[in-house]
Amino acid sequence: MPKTKDKIVEIANSNLPLSIIIIGIGDADFSKMDELDGDDGRLKSSKGVYAKRDIVQFVPMKQYEHNMTALSSLTLQEIPRQFLSYVKAHNIKPGKKPSAHNVEFAVNEDVKEQEQELNEVASEYNANADPYFNAPLPHGWERAYADNGRPYYVNNTDQTTQWLHPNDPSAAK
Repeated sequence: MPKTKDKIVEIANSNLPLSIIIIGIGDADFSKMDELDGDDGRLKSSKGVYAKRDIVQFVPMKQYEHNMTALSSLTLQEIPRQFLSYVKAHNIKPGKKPSAHNVEFAVNEDVKEQEQELNEVASEYNANADPYFNAPLPHGWERAYADNGRPYYVNNTDQTTQWLHPNDPSAAK
């Protein structure tokens, strides 16, 4: 399993536009396959390197054997997000994006205070305890990752970012 994780992390961090779909067939213990799927946090190699993109989707067929529509839907559910993460990581643009004219951002003048807040927030983060880690995002939002693996959220409508998922009630402005 470590070699498999290492290879997936290598591919996820490379220039390859690849998605891996795994369908578990039968009654076997598929807990190792769940590890490869980045739904519970980013995949980490044996060398401590995190995957920049989630490229694996695992679905156990037994749970959906009587509902092929659900199996198909869940199997393909992450492909659009994986595709978008690839094109964003490689700065591939589908067309001309309208520019934001005269956009002003509110900036806290106390940079040291901002850095301290950022370090506190980053050190407190636990992907396993975050119910919104892989939750769908509202229209106009995207998920990005800080260097430490913590997700943050970009609101493309008003050109802002925040640490909390937009559906998290404590994120309400």
